[in-house]
Amino acid sequence: MKKIFTILLFLILSLGISKTSFSINQNIKGGDITYTYIPNTNGLSYEFSVLILKDSIGFVSRPFIFFNGGDNSTDTLYRLWQITNAGIVYSLYNGIHTFPGPGTYLCSAKDSFLVSNISNINNSGNEKLNLECIIDVSSFLVPIDTFIFQNPQADSFNCSGNWFYNPGAYESSGDSLSYALVSFNTNNYTFPPATINAVTGDLTMSPISNGNYAVAIQVSAWRNGIIIGNILRMMLVNVSCLTGINELSNPMNLYVYPNAASSTITLNNLRFGIYYLRITDVLGNEIYHQPINNSNNQTIDISQWSNGVYFYQIKNDKEALRGKFVVEK
Repeated sequence: MKKIFTILLFLILSLGISKTSFSINQNIKGGDITYTYIPNTNGLSYEFSVLILKDSIGFVSRPFIFFNGGDNSTDTLYRLWQITNAGIVYSLYNGIHTFPGPGTYLCSAKDSFLVSNISNINNSGNEKLNLECIIDVSSFLVPIDTFIFQNPQADSFNCSGNWFYNPGAYESSGDSLSYALVSFNTNNYTFPPATINAVTGDLTMSPISNGNYAVAIQVSAWRNGIIIGNILRMMLVNVSCLTGINELSNPMNLYVYPNAASSTITLNNLRFGIYYLRITDVLGNEIYHQPINNSNNQTIDISQWSNGVYFYQIKNDKEALRGKFVVEK
């Protein structure tokens, strides 16, 4: 009897240790969530696929993940395959979910913690991966047949030439697609130094310092002027090729006034240097850019800009500076 109790205690402690080690595992690098319609199911059943990317260091294999259909139900998605390439473990999970009836559903799948030291997510190692997508299930619509990404995730930035990336989204029903940078579904997230063409899906980046940048791309399918579904890609883009550029805290004492502003802003104390100015909104979309040559002050007309927070970046080949201002009318 004592021997049986000892064995049971060992198993319980082992399970507890395994659960604890998994809960603090910090190796998630990104993921995708996509779906395909199952024919002859009255538009209600879809096969969902979730791709998870993990760092091979400290990797913990997981045979399944849970999927929330947004209809108060949870399914188990089992791992279909798993491969390792260049230090990244790719695991694909899939399964069929049947919705109870017509409606718009926010579906989601979660996994363990992100890798630490992501440049645009403070305390990233304490944040979990949360993939979400929307699907419009309606008896009045021809269902979306297949909605997937055809190109692999980008994992690194190339400093030589004009770097760009396209996820290669494909929607077999022929609906119009639009692309947008969205949040990584975490706390303490700031949008990366990137922009995406809403029509073509071409992503460009203009980093001023090395690091790992979290980039989330949402692709939406449009029919008759309404969104009938979207898919999501979350990825880490590593920048390690920048040299000779120092990111400055603000040694030139540059400041923007007024802040908040309604009609114009002025960048003051540019020290008559030669810089390139770029301004983006909170979604990372480029709103304004221009070169600055031998000027101490630069005034910009913002009278047609929407209310909100904007981020500016001023750089040359040796130094760079970032800041933000508010438009309030």
